[in-house]
Amino acid sequence: MEMASNEFQTISFENRENGLGILKLNRPERRNAVNVEMINELNEFWSMMLKDEETRVVAFFGEGQSFCSGLDLKSGATLPRGTPAIYNMNKTSMDIACKMRKCPQPIVCGMQGYVYGVGFSYALAADIRILAEDLKIQASFTRIGLAGTDTATSFILPRVVGFSNAADILLTARTIEAAEAYHMGIGSAVVPAGNLEEAVLEKCTAILTNGPFGVRLTKWTLNHSIDVPSMENIMALEVANQTMTISGKDFTEGVASLLEKRPADWKNK
Repeated sequence: MEMASNEFQTISFENRENGLGILKLNRPERRNAVNVEMINELNEFWSMMLKDEETRVVAFFGEGQSFCSGLDLKSGATLPRGTPAIYNMNKTSMDIACKMRKCPQPIVCGMQGYVYGVGFSYALAADIRILAEDLKIQASFTRIGLAGTDTATSFILPRVVGFSNAADILLTARTIEAAEAYHMGIGSAVVPAGNLEEAVLEKCTAILTNGPFGVRLTKWTLNHSIDVPSMENIMALEVANQTMTISGKDFTEGVASLLEKRPADWKNK
C-alpha cells in the first residue's frame, strides 16, 4: 500500500524498505496540537493500517521539538457545536486509539518535548514508547475542566503504571518528566533528545528482523492477554498461534537462518 505524505495536511507518512513506516504529526508550529483535521486524518491513516499487508512496523513521532501538546485550544472556534456534533467528533477521536491497538503493525512511539492531553493518549496506544530526556507529560484533561477519561487513557494507563500511579497522573494533572515516567514504566528507555529518532528506528529494525506473521500474532495476543479471565484462555490463543506459525514456511526459514548464522529471508508464509 503506497501512501504519499502529500495526501495529508496535518500528518505525514513515509514508506521505507523492508516494511518500515514512519508516521509524524506534522503541525510543528503548534507543537503538533490536535485539531479537527488531524483527528480525521489520523482516523483515516489508522483505518488504512488495519488493511495494510506491506507495512510491518510503524515508527510514530511528532515533527519538531514536541510529540504533541494536546488539543489545539486556539482552534476552539472551529470545534463543532451541539451535543450530536460534539459526540461524533469525540467518537471519531477516540476510535483512533482503538484502531492503533487493533492494527497488526507494532507501533514504536518516540516521546519528546510536550506530550499533553490527547497527545499522551496517542502515545499510550502505541506498543513501545521511548522517552527523550526533555520529555514533559501531562494528562491535562481535568486542568481544562474535562474528565481525565479520554481516548482510552483511563483503560490503558492503569495497565501500564498501576492504579495508584494512574490516579495520581489523571487526578492531579501534574507534569511528569522523563525519569519519573521511565520509573513508572511509561517508556522502555530514556535517551538524549537528539538520539530519539535513532533509538526508535533501532527498535523498529529489531522487530523487522523477526518473522512477520509471528510478530503480528504476538501483538494480537498481547492485546487479548490484558483482559482474558484466566491463563487457560490466553494459552488457547498461544496454542493456535504456535500451530499456525509452526505450519508455515517462515518457521522452516527461521530455524535454517539460525543454524546457518545468516539473516532470515522472510516470506510471510
